[in-house]
Amino acid sequence: MPELRRKFASVANLSKLINNLRGLNLIRTAAGSLGLKIGAAALGFINGVLLARLLGPAEFGLYSIILSIINFAATLAVIGLPTFITREVAASVEYGHWNQLKGLLRTAHLGVFFATLAILSAFSILLVSGLVKSISSWTVIIVAMILVPLIAFNQLRASILRGLHWVILADIPELLLRPIVMLILLIGAYFAYTNISTANALGMQLAAIILALVAGTWWLYTRQPELLKAARCEPPQFARLLGTLPFLGIALIAMAEGQVALYLLGYLSGTKQAGLFQAANQIVGLISIGLVAVNMPLQPKLAAAWARKDKPHAQKLITETAHMGAVISLAGVLIVFIFAEIVLGLYGSQYVEAADALRILAVGQIVNAAAGSCGILLMMTGHQKVVMLGMVLALLLNICIAYWAIPLFGVAGGALAATVGMVFWNVFYVIYALFRLRLNTTIFH
Repeated sequence: MPELRRKFASVANLSKLINNLRGLNLIRTAAGSLGLKIGAAALGFINGVLLARLLGPAEFGLYSIILSIINFAATLAVIGLPTFITREVAASVEYGHWNQLKGLLRTAHLGVFFATLAILSAFSILLVSGLVKSISSWTVIIVAMILVPLIAFNQLRASILRGLHWVILADIPELLLRPIVMLILLIGAYFAYTNISTANALGMQLAAIILALVAGTWWLYTRQPELLKAARCEPPQFARLLGTLPFLGIALIAMAEGQVALYLLGYLSGTKQAGLFQAANQIVGLISIGLVAVNMPLQPKLAAAWARKDKPHAQKLITETAHMGAVISLAGVLIVFIFAEIVLGLYGSQYVEAADALRILAVGQIVNAAAGSCGILLMMTGHQKVVMLGMVLALLLNICIAYWAIPLFGVAGGALAATVGMVFWNVFYVIYALFRLRLNTTIFH
């Protein structure tokens, strides 16, 4: 009997050690991802400042709207695959389903190719027929159409690497290589020209994304497990592929919900107000890097824990994530509230009038940080439809408030609409996770 107790104690200690190692691995990966996000945020901030100064508020607003449309089209082209692929790759590796995984990845690449072809063909027909009015030159349109498939395949490549637990390497091409190339080109333009056009800025983006895609594709090829390379290609079942549709809806609605204030400001108040909003929005993006950084390594680990039905470990993961992300995010909010005018002044004196909008957006980040990784939890546990419902309701609320507030308050009205939408979906997800999954994603657990 004592010997049996000793065996049970050994098993319990081993299990505890494994869980501790998993926790340390998450913290280490999150720390590396956070460092990468901080570097990327710094580069993005410098690039944003240079672009804002070179383009001016009106042209910067137009550039931001066009780039947002490009990203929206690329998100549509990946048909909801990135988050779905990360989850499925992590689960397939956990169970050793290599043949099914290889077939899924091949089908995913073909799906993105044909979806991109269909989107660009439809857009070309609409332009040629005159049903859609062009908001810029043909040079801008052509560069934009080239950017769409490159961004789409880059998203797919990154999602596969994340599922294989190469979380930091997945983000290096997009978060480090691309902004560094963009920075080099912008510095050259800053010293060579007084100002540049939207076409010039998009051309720089094209050069940067090509380099990022080439590097990322090479890393994906060299980091694939040998078992995956040697596996037979087993086509996935159609019913399994339908699981991407909720993720597609979530991605499109989330992007629309996040950018609807920018679009409506451009439509209702002009591209200058859109440019002011974009400057404030970029600064707020710096605040959220803590939560974003820990969300990336969390995705495959949370999917694997849920596949094992290990709810205690899942709770531990999301609690650690919430605490790590909130510390940095809340510190950033304080800086923005105190030094809003100074930070916006870096973009140029014309952008200082967006200070109130910046403070309003920062309020939304307080709630976002406190809520933790509620959306990630629901998507990694198969509750995509709930996430999509929350985003739809937030989008409708955002649009209603924007139509009322933008004519009255301008850029501050757009910020108010965006903040209310963010607060709504965070609260909605937290409540659902707490009562349905019995998991608390907030910093208060």
